[in-house]
Amino acid sequence: MEGQKLAHGALSEEELLPMVMEVFGREITSHELGEITSNLALKLRPYSLDIKKAMYDNGKTYYGLINTVGKGSDDLTKLSNTYKPWEIVLFRKAIEQIVESEDGELDSRDFLNLREGNTIVEVRALLQRLYDEKWFAPSIFNDDQATLGPRVFLELVVFLRELGIHQCTICSSDVLQGVRCPTPSCITRTHESCLAKYERKGRKYNCSACRKSLR
Repeated sequence: MEGQKLAHGALSEEELLPMVMEVFGREITSHELGEITSNLALKLRPYSLDIKKAMYDNGKTYYGLINTVGKGSDDLTKLSNTYKPWEIVLFRKAIEQIVESEDGELDSRDFLNLREGNTIVEVRALLQRLYDEKWFAPSIFNDDQATLGPRVFLELVVFLRELGIHQCTICSSDVLQGVRCPTPSCITRTHESCLAKYERKGRKYNCSACRKSLR
């Protein structure tokens, strides 16, 4: 059952830990969970499967069981088994707009306006499905806006980096809705959670590019 849940979306560490503890019959630490999933991933790779983990913009770590079959295993084309061509095209346009937007988010009305020849009912159904399957999530800044969900950071990393998504200068993971350097022209971004951990040590984090304090 746990494997089925992992294969059909993304599970946060908080969601996955109780499942693993139930299997092992004891307490499992976050560090142990990382080792368990890494060892399991090694055994799965000969079967064109992998377990990936990614830091999400909300500071949580997510895990996903990924199908690695085919050259385009990290591309939107892999969705052709479960999504219609027009749905993939619309999803691609939405990802591009979200990554290129200032706050990394997209209004549902703007998503509807991306459609070409499809009904509003069809597009609304697609939007809801993308939320349900964790391809989309509510924006950290505004619940009424959509941003990229944790599953995108697990399964579409290559595509995101082709679009120029930033990397957190503290943990080096991809970050979309993070803390920005106050210098307008600077591209430095960090996860809020990464910056908070740094500041809890009693230090200010200075931008590695322009040396200004991020806050």
